[in-house]
Amino acid sequence: MRIVLTAVAAFLLTGCSIDPGTIPVDGTEKTKSAEAAVASFRRLYAEGRDVENYRATTPDLRGAVTEKQWTDMFTKYRSTFGKFQSAERVGWREQVGTGNLVVLNYESTFEHAKVLEEFVFVTSDGKQQLSAYHFQSNKKAAD
Repeated sequence: MRIVLTAVAAFLLTGCSIDPGTIPVDGTEKTKSAEAAVASFRRLYAEGRDVENYRATTPDLRGAVTEKQWTDMFTKYRSTFGKFQSAERVGWREQVGTGNLVVLNYESTFEHAKVLEEFVFVTSDGKQQLSAYHFQSNKKAAD
């Protein structure tokens, strides 16, 4: 189980890179849409509906991480960090040029841990799809 979580986390941590030409942009429709997608992600996480979160990701992410790997990772994540309580957005950026990439950073409080989260969204067909999810915490994952 630890190897699968490590492999999934490694993919998620390297899932996307940002061009040096990226600048902070706040309040755009894409940023607002990405924030709404984060709220949906968190609601589904709270309800244990990981498969629905998985199906809302990009085809590239689904091609690299299986549904089982995703659900196993979030089951472990939930048992380690507990329920989501609150988050403060501490950073954001939107891809300059094509404008199809939005990155949102949060300092989040869960029941058992503080977690730094990064959501990377790609705009596809007018909606935001999760392209990568990165997290960092000093709390070790449960076995």
